[in-house]
Formats: sequence, structure tokens, C-alpha cells
Amino acid sequence: LAATDHLTGAWNRAYFDRMIGAEIARSDAERQPLTLVLLDIDHFKEVNDEFGHAKGDTVLKEIVPVIQGRIRASDLLFRWGGEEFAVLACTRGHRGARTLAQDLCRTVESHDFTIGESITVSAGVAEHLAGESPADWFERLDAALYEAKWQGRNRVAVDARGQSDDWAREPRTGFLKL
Repeated sequence: LAATDHLTGAWNRAYFDRMIGAEIARSDAERQPLTLVLLDIDHFKEVNDEFGHAKGDTVLKEIVPVIQGRIRASDLLFRWGGEEFAVLACTRGHRGARTLAQDLCRTVESHDFTIGESITVSAGVAEHLAGESPADWFERLDAALYEAKWQGRNRVAVDARGQSDDWAREPRTGFLKL
């Protein structure tokens, strides 16, 4: 219960804060990318204003299985806060996470929400950089999300920096690293 959001059942922000250091260390040790996708429900205030907060809560509850149905078992979904959700895409660089985010935008838009209105999300994508603090990483992620909002919503913006391209070019030894 201490790790999940009571309303949506997604992992909560406190759990993210507890485990992100270990995920970054694993990513660096295994030389595998680690990317965040930050999703924000577009015009969510209007949903609450027009339909009421109970219906807004219903949208939040409904969107979680929609997102979970499109991510891999190795990816983690967090309720970041309010109407924001974060997907920690393990072993996926910024290009793969862009594709995932675009798929999530299309899937959410095409879902029939019980309020009878179309819901869309905007997404920011950022791959973790070597030596970068979680706070700095999130700052780049947040800037990408605001870029998507500024461009008109229901779209994806990507901070296209990361070491996944460099790691992919490194020769492999052929031995399993334990």
C-alpha cells in the first residue's frame, strides 16, 4: 500500500523516489538505456469542471489500464501527481520511448471513456544521461512535456540526448555479465 497510488493502483511517486537510484545504477552497470515518458492528461481541469471531480477520478482510474495494456512488463507506470503519469521504460532509449509515447497518445485518444468524451494526453520523453541526477533528468523531461503542450497538445516532444546510441555501438564480449 505504501508503494501504490490509492486511487489508480499505479505505483506512486514515493515509490519512484525510493527505487530510481537503483534503476539508474542498474542501467549504468548493464549499459542499457533508461528513459522516462511523462504523460499529462490534456485539459483535465475542464473535465473536472464540466463533469465533476468524481468523473475526473473515474478518468484517472480508467487511463491506468489503458496505459498498462501498451507497456512491457519490464516498464513501470507511476502516478506522478494530479493528472500526470510517468512510464519508466527500462532498456529503451529515447527513440524507442518516442514510439511508445506516440502509441500511448493514440491509444488514449481512441479509448471510449465512460464520461462519453474524448481524452487526450501530451507526452515528454527523456533518456537518462550518465552522471545526471534524477532532479536534472526530470527537469529535462518536464521541459519536453511543456514543449508538447506548447505545440498544441495530444503530441510527443523528445529531449533527444542519451548514451543509448554510444552503448549500442560498443563491441559485445559474448559473455553473460552476472
